[in-house]
Amino acid sequence: YMSPEQARGEEADHRADIWSFGVVLYEMISGELPFKGDYEQAVLYAILNEDPESLTGLRPEAPSELERIVNKAMARSRDDRYQNIDEMLVALKSFGEKPPAPPMSQTRLKISSKLLFGGFSAAFLLLFAGGYFYFQQGAPEPRILRTLPVTTAPGLEENPTWSPDGTRIAYTSDQSGNPDIWVRQISAGQSANLTGDNKGNDSDPAWSPDGDWLAFVSDREGGGIFVMPALGGIPRQVFAPTEASGFIAKIGWSPDGAKIAFAVPSGLYVVPAGGGEPAQLFLSPTKGLWVVSKPAWSPDGERIAYTEVMGTGVSTAKIWTVQPDGTDPLAVTEGKTFDHNPVWSPDGKQLFFISDRGGISDVWWLPVNASGQATASPKPLTAGVGVGSIALSADGAKLAYSKLIERSSIWSMPIEPNRLLGLEDAQVVSSENQLIERVVVSPDGEWLAFDSNRSGNMDIWMMRKDGSELRPVTTDKAHDWWPSWSPDSKQIVFHSLRSGNRDIYVKPVAGGAVTQLTSHPAKDWSPVWSPDGEEIAFGSHRQGNEDVWVVSRKGGEPRQLTRHGTDDNGVIWSPEGRRLVFRSNRTGRYELFLIPAEGGEPVQLTHGAAINIYPSFWSADGSAIYARARRGSGGAGFNIWSVSVADGSTRQLTDFKGSSKQLGLLSSDGQRFYLLLHERVGDLWVAELLTED
Repeated sequence: YMSPEQARGEEADHRADIWSFGVVLYEMISGELPFKGDYEQAVLYAILNEDPESLTGLRPEAPSELERIVNKAMARSRDDRYQNIDEMLVALKSFGEKPPAPPMSQTRLKISSKLLFGGFSAAFLLLFAGGYFYFQQGAPEPRILRTLPVTTAPGLEENPTWSPDGTRIAYTSDQSGNPDIWVRQISAGQSANLTGDNKGNDSDPAWSPDGDWLAFVSDREGGGIFVMPALGGIPRQVFAPTEASGFIAKIGWSPDGAKIAFAVPSGLYVVPAGGGEPAQLFLSPTKGLWVVSKPAWSPDGERIAYTEVMGTGVSTAKIWTVQPDGTDPLAVTEGKTFDHNPVWSPDGKQLFFISDRGGISDVWWLPVNASGQATASPKPLTAGVGVGSIALSADGAKLAYSKLIERSSIWSMPIEPNRLLGLEDAQVVSSENQLIERVVVSPDGEWLAFDSNRSGNMDIWMMRKDGSELRPVTTDKAHDWWPSWSPDSKQIVFHSLRSGNRDIYVKPVAGGAVTQLTSHPAKDWSPVWSPDGEEIAFGSHRQGNEDVWVVSRKGGEPRQLTRHGTDDNGVIWSPEGRRLVFRSNRTGRYELFLIPAEGGEPVQLTHGAAINIYPSFWSADGSAIYARARRGSGGAGFNIWSVSVADGSTRQLTDFKGSSKQLGLLSSDGQRFYLLLHERVGDLWVAELLTED
């Protein structure tokens, strides 16, 4: 029921409600929706580009004059619609006063699915119209009055947080060469770097409710959560992470300022603002999710909203709320799109969040009750912006957001084990405004397959290694990820949301039918083909946590390879197909393990070589495994490493220090690396809001 101007992100007026009313009338008369789609992006496309089927075509008994009234109400241009509801009601009344046309048949329409036309229908429509607009006006709905730029520095500005009086914004910026905490006076237009003393990473600021303090995440002094005066000063450590807890993903103050909630991959914690022992609030009920992130305390302190990320990059995420003691978890969104960064309205009756459910990351909102449960479907506040993070002022009148551009580019560089390679040794293969999670070279060494949102939806694409002959492999409306080639380079296996949850599919690259290999309520993902082409290994949450499974290329019942209570993922076959390598956090940190292809007890390969390691491919002779890994804390520092299969020793092959680009996953043709480099740039904006009753 969203009008075309709202779908385009334009300012809407009362004529948007007239359009929505026209849609309701169309549905009442025909029993069909005028604009259809299997998911929201497809519906928005239909609203903006397609014409509804003729009413009289669907219901021959419907008078043509009534069809004309409905079509005018649903005109794509607001100037072509009725300019006010009184004008439309006059048209409906005039229609009702006309004598009904002679019946074309003796067929009578049932009121439950069809309208009786003539005077009664007009009276009914008038009554319905009055009720419709009465209740529409009774529902408060935020609207954007205008938007204003806040920062224009080169690089990335993100993670805004408002001072309680709404005069300042603290945020993360890398304009000094590394991420720091900056504060900007909105009226004066001046910014100050509060953490310039640290040459590492300072990020994710959160303003205390009394306005005196800023909490933030830093890698100084071993890393953790720090608090400093809002005007600047010496930070003090509130919490130091451990290897078991992992990295910190966003923080939030309690309304009374006494506590700070924070997220780590395993769940939510609360620590006293003055420091002390953290208390665990909640462990994710959905085992094996990638990370828990971005806690936000409700204004009354009774609920905490947070994000569960189900995958990396452009995968999916779900928003939950929970009581501060960890009880009564309630899902707010479904987890079929990437919904994250929840923010409460000042009265606690609405949740704002970021979602890509419209194709691009935008701000959405929905009403919630006192229990933190959604009471209606989400509605968009922005359209086509590309939002990275949001913060709402204490009075609810202003929304700060980062306008983000995320790019994933494909590069290649030589494999030279005897020297340390840098970005200057790499060559660009493809660089566009798109997000990519995985790139892989075909076994014949001719093609690259990758997943991309270049068309608005995540699909599988392929191109020559030099970037030529680009073409899509999949074009389904559901998201498709994680391509892996068959040994003959003629098919690609991938995982997809086509069935409503992640399952494994195969498609010929030359075209043809898609074959579904797995069908399970749990998440099956990250498939890789065996060297002999007979089996496909993948990760699955069938036992609650993620384990390594194997299924025949023809489908059927899969067999389970790993059975540990923690997460085992990132599986890759050895060249001869007798072993697989995977990563696991069963030791408290991610390490590489080897397991026979027929099953058995895994053998640990690495021992503390990196904080985070992800295997990408084996060397052709099977003597080494190439991986993406980092040794330091924080999000930076990923490089290409080689791991000896004989003794687990590691060697760093690249040094991307000083680059704004972050290393993603990689592949190889035996001569060169083909790797993903991710880049994020953006500025801060403020949207002035109006809540209409």
